Amino acid sequence: MDAADYDYRAGLRSSLGIFAFLTVARLAFNLLITGKPGPGADSRSASAKDKNVEEAWLGIGTFWLVAWSWWALWTSGSECGVLNTRACVEDWPDIPVSRRVTGLFEAEIGWYMHMLTRGLAGVGFAQEPSMAVHHTVTLCLILTGYTLNIMRFGVLMLAVFNLSNPFLHISKVANNLEMARTRVALFSLFGVMFFASRVVLLPATVMRCTFYEVLVVLEREPHMWRLYYPGNFLIVGLYIMQLFWMVKIIRVLFRGRAGATPRKVDGVKGPFQQEKLSKGGDGIVSSKEK
Repeated sequence: MDAADYDYRAGLRSSLGIFAFLTVARLAFNLLITGKPGPGADSRSASAKDKNVEEAWLGIGTFWLVAWSWWALWTSGSECGVLNTRACVEDWPDIPVSRRVTGLFEAEIGWYMHMLTRGLAGVGFAQEPSMAVHHTVTLCLILTGYTLNIMRFGVLMLAVFNLSNPFLHISKVANNLEMARTRVALFSLFGVMFFASRVVLLPATVMRCTFYEVLVVLEREPHMWRLYYPGNFLIVGLYIMQLFWMVKIIRVLFRGRAGATPRKVDGVKGPFQQEKLSKGGDGIVSSKEK
Protein backbone atom coordinates (compact mmCIF):
# COMPACT_ATOMS: atom_id res chain seq x y z
CA MET A 1 0.00 0.00 0.00
CA ASP A 2 1.04 3.62 -0.43
CA ALA A 3 2.50 5.31 2.62
CA ALA A 4 -0.26 7.93 2.40
CA ASP A 5 -2.84 5.20 2.99
CA TYR A 6 -1.25 4.03 6.23
CA ASP A 7 -2.67 5.46 9.47
CA TYR A 8 0.40 6.26 11.57
CA ARG A 9 -1.61 7.29 14.61
CA ALA A 10 -3.44 3.98 14.58
CA GLY A 11 -0.06 2.27 14.26
CA LEU A 12 1.26 4.05 17.34
CA ARG A 13 -1.87 3.05 19.24
CA SER A 14 -1.15 -0.51 18.14
CA SER A 15 2.39 -0.16 19.55
CA LEU A 16 0.99 0.99 22.88
CA GLY A 17 -1.34 -2.01 22.84
CA ILE A 18 1.59 -4.35 22.14
CA PHE A 19 3.55 -2.71 24.97
CA ALA A 20 0.66 -3.25 27.40
CA PHE A 21 0.19 -6.82 26.17
CA LEU A 22 3.88 -7.64 26.66
CA THR A 23 3.83 -6.28 30.21
CA VAL A 24 0.76 -8.35 31.11
CA ALA A 25 2.14 -11.40 29.28
CA ARG A 26 5.42 -11.12 31.19
CA LEU A 27 3.47 -10.95 34.45
CA ALA A 28 1.59 -14.12 33.50
CA PHE A 29 4.84 -15.77 32.37
CA ASN A 30 6.40 -15.04 35.78
CA LEU A 31 3.38 -16.30 37.71
CA LEU A 32 3.22 -19.49 35.66
CA ILE A 33 6.88 -20.42 36.18
CA THR A 34 7.86 -18.90 39.53
CA GLY A 35 4.50 -18.27 41.21
CA LYS A 36 5.28 -14.58 41.76
CA PRO A 37 4.75 -11.45 39.64
CA GLY A 38 8.40 -10.50 39.26
CA PRO A 39 11.95 -11.28 40.34
CA GLY A 40 11.71 -9.10 43.46
CA ALA A 41 15.47 -8.41 43.40
CA ASP A 42 18.09 -6.93 41.14
CA SER A 43 19.92 -9.16 38.71
CA ARG A 44 23.00 -9.53 40.93
CA SER A 45 21.17 -10.93 43.94
CA ALA A 46 18.37 -12.78 42.13
CA SER A 47 18.07 -16.55 42.10
CA ALA A 48 19.16 -18.63 39.13
CA LYS A 49 15.51 -19.44 38.45
CA ASP A 50 14.56 -15.76 38.23
CA LYS A 51 17.50 -15.15 35.91
CA ASN A 52 16.47 -18.03 33.68
CA VAL A 53 12.92 -16.70 33.48
CA GLU A 54 14.30 -13.31 32.44
CA GLU A 55 16.59 -14.77 29.78
CA ALA A 56 13.95 -17.17 28.48
CA TRP A 57 11.50 -14.29 28.05
CA LEU A 58 14.07 -12.10 26.31
CA GLY A 59 15.24 -15.00 24.17
CA ILE A 60 11.71 -15.72 22.96
CA GLY A 61 11.09 -12.06 22.18
CA THR A 62 14.36 -11.46 20.36
CA PHE A 63 14.09 -14.67 18.33
CA TRP A 64 10.61 -13.65 17.23
CA LEU A 65 11.86 -10.22 16.14
CA VAL A 66 14.88 -11.69 14.30
CA ALA A 67 12.63 -14.04 12.35
CA TRP A 68 10.12 -11.29 11.59
CA SER A 69 12.72 -8.74 10.46
CA TRP A 70 14.48 -11.13 8.07
CA TRP A 71 11.15 -12.43 6.75
CA ALA A 72 10.02 -8.84 6.09
CA LEU A 73 13.35 -8.06 4.38
CA TRP A 74 13.22 -11.11 2.11
CA THR A 75 9.56 -10.73 1.16
CA SER A 76 9.33 -6.93 0.90
CA GLY A 77 8.94 -7.04 -2.88
CA SER A 78 11.87 -4.66 -3.38
CA GLU A 79 15.55 -5.17 -4.11
CA CYS A 80 16.50 -3.68 -0.74
CA GLY A 81 18.88 -5.99 1.07
CA VAL A 82 22.38 -6.56 2.35
CA LEU A 83 23.79 -6.60 -1.20
CA ASN A 84 21.77 -3.64 -2.50
CA THR A 85 21.26 -1.00 0.16
CA ARG A 86 20.68 1.81 -2.35
CA ALA A 87 17.32 0.26 -3.18
CA CYS A 88 16.30 0.76 0.45
CA VAL A 89 16.00 4.54 -0.01
CA GLU A 90 15.06 4.85 -3.67
CA ASP A 91 11.75 6.66 -4.28
CA TRP A 92 11.69 8.09 -0.76
CA PRO A 93 9.42 9.52 0.62
CA ASP A 94 6.90 7.76 -1.65
CA ILE A 95 8.03 4.25 -0.74
CA PRO A 96 5.14 1.77 -0.62
CA VAL A 97 4.82 -0.19 2.61
CA SER A 98 3.41 -3.62 3.38
CA ARG A 99 1.53 -4.73 6.45
CA ARG A 100 4.35 -7.08 7.45
CA VAL A 101 6.73 -4.08 7.55
CA THR A 102 4.43 -1.70 9.42
CA GLY A 103 3.54 -4.53 11.80
CA LEU A 104 7.23 -5.13 12.49
CA PHE A 105 7.77 -1.48 13.35
CA GLU A 106 4.72 -1.42 15.61
CA ALA A 107 6.00 -4.55 17.38
CA GLU A 108 9.55 -3.19 17.71
CA ILE A 109 8.29 0.06 19.25
CA GLY A 110 6.17 -1.87 21.73
CA TRP A 111 9.05 -4.24 22.52
CA TYR A 112 11.57 -1.48 23.23
CA MET A 113 9.05 0.34 25.41
CA HIS A 114 8.65 -2.92 27.33
CA MET A 115 12.42 -3.37 27.59
CA LEU A 116 12.87 0.12 29.01
CA THR A 117 10.06 -0.16 31.55
CA ARG A 118 10.03 -3.80 32.65
CA GLY A 119 12.04 -2.97 35.77
CA LEU A 120 9.74 -0.08 36.70
CA ALA A 121 6.71 -2.31 36.15
CA GLY A 122 8.21 -4.92 38.48
CA VAL A 123 7.98 -7.76 35.98
CA GLY A 124 11.69 -7.95 35.11
CA PHE A 125 15.13 -6.70 35.98
CA ALA A 126 15.95 -3.01 35.67
CA GLN A 127 18.34 -2.24 32.84
CA GLU A 128 21.91 -1.16 33.31
CA PRO A 129 22.39 2.53 32.39
CA SER A 130 24.40 1.72 29.25
CA MET A 131 21.69 -0.62 27.97
CA ALA A 132 18.98 1.92 28.79
CA VAL A 133 20.84 4.52 26.69
CA HIS A 134 21.32 2.00 23.89
CA HIS A 135 17.64 1.06 23.82
CA THR A 136 16.55 4.71 24.02
CA VAL A 137 18.70 5.63 21.00
CA THR A 138 17.43 2.57 19.12
CA LEU A 139 13.83 3.49 19.91
CA CYS A 140 14.44 7.05 18.65
CA LEU A 141 15.82 5.68 15.37
CA ILE A 142 12.90 3.28 14.99
CA LEU A 143 10.40 6.08 15.60
CA THR A 144 12.23 8.31 13.11
CA GLY A 145 12.15 5.64 10.44
CA TYR A 146 8.51 4.92 11.21
CA THR A 147 7.18 8.48 11.12
CA LEU A 148 9.23 9.56 8.06
CA ASN A 149 8.53 6.37 6.07
CA ILE A 150 12.09 5.11 6.03
CA MET A 151 10.71 1.73 7.00
CA ARG A 152 12.19 -0.19 4.07
CA PHE A 153 15.67 0.85 5.19
CA GLY A 154 14.62 0.36 8.82
CA VAL A 155 13.85 -3.30 8.17
CA LEU A 156 17.43 -3.81 6.98
CA MET A 157 18.79 -2.05 10.05
CA LEU A 158 16.60 -4.09 12.41
CA ALA A 159 17.57 -7.34 10.69
CA VAL A 160 21.26 -6.54 11.16
CA PHE A 161 20.90 -5.38 14.76
CA ASN A 162 18.62 -8.21 15.88
CA LEU A 163 20.77 -11.03 14.54
CA SER A 164 23.02 -11.68 17.54
CA ASN A 165 20.50 -11.12 20.36
CA PRO A 166 19.05 -14.65 20.75
CA PHE A 167 22.54 -16.16 21.07
CA LEU A 168 23.27 -13.92 24.05
CA HIS A 169 20.17 -14.97 25.97
CA ILE A 170 20.65 -18.67 25.21
CA SER A 171 24.23 -18.48 26.48
CA LYS A 172 23.08 -16.78 29.67
CA VAL A 173 20.57 -19.56 30.34
CA ALA A 174 23.43 -22.06 29.96
CA ASN A 175 25.45 -19.98 32.41
CA ASN A 176 22.68 -19.96 35.01
CA LEU A 177 22.38 -23.73 34.66
CA GLU A 178 26.15 -23.99 35.32
CA MET A 179 26.85 -25.70 32.00
CA ALA A 180 30.48 -24.58 31.92
CA ARG A 181 31.63 -25.67 28.49
CA THR A 182 28.28 -25.07 26.83
CA ARG A 183 28.05 -21.51 28.05
CA VAL A 184 31.58 -20.72 26.89
CA ALA A 185 30.80 -22.17 23.45
CA LEU A 186 27.49 -20.32 23.20
CA PHE A 187 28.96 -17.02 24.35
CA SER A 188 31.77 -17.45 21.83
CA LEU A 189 29.14 -17.97 19.14
CA PHE A 190 27.37 -14.83 20.34
CA GLY A 191 30.67 -12.93 20.11
CA VAL A 192 31.18 -14.09 16.52
CA MET A 193 27.63 -13.11 15.56
CA PHE A 194 27.95 -9.75 17.32
CA PHE A 195 31.21 -9.00 15.51
CA ALA A 196 29.86 -10.07 12.12
CA SER A 197 26.57 -8.19 12.37
CA ARG A 198 27.23 -5.11 14.48
CA VAL A 199 30.91 -4.41 13.88
CA VAL A 200 31.30 -5.48 10.23
CA LEU A 201 27.86 -5.63 8.61
CA LEU A 202 26.51 -2.46 10.22
CA PRO A 203 29.01 -0.05 8.58
CA ALA A 204 29.09 -2.08 5.36
CA THR A 205 25.32 -1.82 4.88
CA VAL A 206 23.48 0.57 7.20
CA MET A 207 26.14 3.28 7.52
CA ARG A 208 27.10 3.06 3.85
CA CYS A 209 23.48 3.74 3.00
CA THR A 210 22.93 6.58 5.47
CA PHE A 211 26.24 8.37 4.81
CA TYR A 212 26.71 7.89 1.08
CA GLU A 213 23.87 6.36 -0.87
CA VAL A 214 21.14 8.69 0.39
CA LEU A 215 23.18 11.58 -1.03
CA VAL A 216 23.32 9.86 -4.41
CA VAL A 217 19.63 9.01 -4.54
CA LEU A 218 17.97 11.98 -2.82
CA GLU A 219 18.18 15.73 -3.17
CA ARG A 220 20.65 16.97 -0.59
CA GLU A 221 19.56 20.35 0.66
CA PRO A 222 15.94 19.75 1.73
CA HIS A 223 16.88 16.81 3.95
CA MET A 224 20.31 17.55 5.39
CA TRP A 225 19.36 19.21 8.65
CA ARG A 226 15.99 17.54 9.01
CA LEU A 227 17.21 13.99 8.69
CA TYR A 228 20.78 13.41 7.47
CA TYR A 229 22.75 14.99 10.31
CA PRO A 230 20.51 13.97 13.25
CA GLY A 231 20.05 10.44 11.93
CA ASN A 232 23.73 9.82 11.31
CA PHE A 233 24.62 11.34 14.67
CA LEU A 234 22.44 8.72 16.38
CA ILE A 235 23.77 5.91 14.19
CA VAL A 236 27.39 6.84 14.89
CA GLY A 237 26.62 6.96 18.61
CA LEU A 238 25.03 3.53 18.36
CA TYR A 239 28.04 2.15 16.48
CA ILE A 240 30.46 3.49 19.09
CA MET A 241 28.47 1.57 21.71
CA GLN A 242 28.86 -1.61 19.63
CA LEU A 243 32.64 -1.16 19.49
CA PHE A 244 32.73 -0.56 23.24
CA TRP A 245 30.78 -3.75 23.90
CA MET A 246 32.85 -5.72 21.40
CA VAL A 247 35.96 -4.88 23.43
CA LYS A 248 34.15 -5.99 26.58
CA ILE A 249 33.06 -9.25 24.94
CA ILE A 250 36.64 -9.99 23.88
CA ARG A 251 37.83 -9.31 27.43
CA VAL A 252 35.23 -11.73 28.79
CA LEU A 253 36.33 -14.44 26.39
CA PHE A 254 40.06 -14.01 26.92
CA ARG A 255 39.79 -14.00 30.70
CA GLY A 256 38.76 -17.65 30.59
CA ARG A 257 40.93 -20.74 30.38
CA ALA A 258 40.10 -24.04 28.76
CA GLY A 259 37.24 -25.55 30.72
CA ALA A 260 36.98 -22.55 33.06
CA THR A 261 34.40 -19.79 33.20
CA PRO A 262 35.35 -16.17 32.64
CA ARG A 263 33.73 -13.75 35.02
CA LYS A 264 31.30 -11.08 33.95
CA VAL A 265 32.91 -7.80 32.94
CA ASP A 266 30.98 -4.75 34.10
CA GLY A 267 28.98 -3.15 31.33
CA VAL A 268 28.53 -6.33 29.30
CA LYS A 269 25.36 -8.32 29.52
CA GLY A 270 27.35 -11.46 28.96
CA PRO A 271 26.47 -14.83 30.43
CA PHE A 272 29.43 -15.18 32.73
CA GLN A 273 28.71 -14.19 36.29
CA GLN A 274 31.39 -14.11 38.93
CA GLU A 275 31.08 -17.14 41.18
CA LYS A 276 34.16 -18.36 43.06
CA LEU A 277 37.35 -16.73 41.91
CA SER A 278 40.84 -18.06 42.23
CA LYS A 279 43.20 -16.50 44.76
CA GLY A 280 44.86 -14.51 42.04
CA GLY A 281 41.62 -12.60 41.43
CA ASP A 282 42.03 -12.88 37.68
CA GLY A 283 38.42 -13.78 37.09
CA ILE A 284 38.89 -17.53 36.71
CA VAL A 285 36.46 -19.83 38.44
CA SER A 286 37.81 -22.48 40.77
CA SER A 287 38.67 -25.94 39.57
CA LYS A 288 35.22 -27.35 40.35
CA GLU A 289 34.05 -25.75 37.06
CA LYS A 290 36.74 -27.48 35.02
